[in-house]
Amino acid sequence: MKFVSTKNKIEAEAEEAIFSGTASDGGLFMPSVIPKIEPSAYNNTENFQLFSNKMLGVFFKETVLEDDLNEIVSEALNFEVIQRDLSKDQMPISLLELFHGPTAAFKDFGARFLAASMSK
Repeated sequence: MKFVSTKNKIEAEAEEAIFSGTASDGGLFMPSVIPKIEPSAYNNTENFQLFSNKMLGVFFKETVLEDDLNEIVSEALNFEVIQRDLSKDQMPISLLELFHGPTAAFKDFGARFLAASMSK
């Protein structure tokens, strides 16, 4: 998958987007295409690492990270992840608590994934 700048649509491969941080036009990189994701495909995912690996696999298909993605996710998300079920009636709602990582900050999710990706 290619990534594009949020400003002038400058394209980049995953590796360039990860290591540069921002595009040369000052924009942020985002996937060039947002794939359709069927929630039912994730219903029986056993744990957060497996869910993350499956979800991120859609975005990093055919990139330099594809073969190492399982290892990256295992390294980055090697802490307990708490998900609260807030479902009411027929409405399934979950809340992911982002303060259970090593530094008790939401950045444990994104920054650790970025660091693990950069080390591969």
